[in-house]
Amino acid sequence: MLAATHYYRIHHSTFLEHAKMRAFKIAVDFDGTIVEHSYPSIGAPAPGAIEALRKWQRDGCKVFLFTMRSGYGLKEAVDYCRDHGLVFDGVNTNPDQHEWTSSPKCFANVYIDDAAIGCPLVPGINGKPLVDWTRVIPDVEARKDAWVAENTVTGVPYASK
Repeated sequence: MLAATHYYRIHHSTFLEHAKMRAFKIAVDFDGTIVEHSYPSIGAPAPGAIEALRKWQRDGCKVFLFTMRSGYGLKEAVDYCRDHGLVFDGVNTNPDQHEWTSSPKCFANVYIDDAAIGCPLVPGINGKPLVDWTRVIPDVEARKDAWVAENTVTGVPYASK
C-alpha cells in the first residue's frame, strides 16, 4: 500500500497528463455526417450531430474533424461548427499522435463517416445519404463506456493500466 501511495504521489501529474492524452477520440466527417451533402456549400444540419459531439466533448472525449474539404471549404466547415458551439480538438489530425507515430492518418477510437461501411444512414432532405445519428449515438456511447472501463485506474479516469 505504501508503495502504491508513494508511486501515486510522485506520478500524480504524470497520470493526469496521461489521462488527457488517453481521452476517447472521435473522428467525424463533415458532409453527409454533420451536415447534409451540399458541397461546396454547407448543407442543412444533420439532426443530433452537433449536440452529440458537444456532449461527448463535455464528457471528456476529443473530437477531430476528418474531412476531404480543404482550403476555403475547410475553413467554412470549421467556422460553421464553431458558430454552432463545436470547437474541434484537431482538424484532419490528432495533435497528440505525433508523439508516437509519423503516420498522417488521424488516429481515433471511432470514425463517424457517411462513406464508412456499416455506418447507419437515412435519406437526407436532398435524397443523398446522411448519417443516422439516432443509431450512431448509442453505438458510440457503448464503445466509449467500454473503452473508459478498460482504461480507468481507480481515482484517475482514462489513465492506462
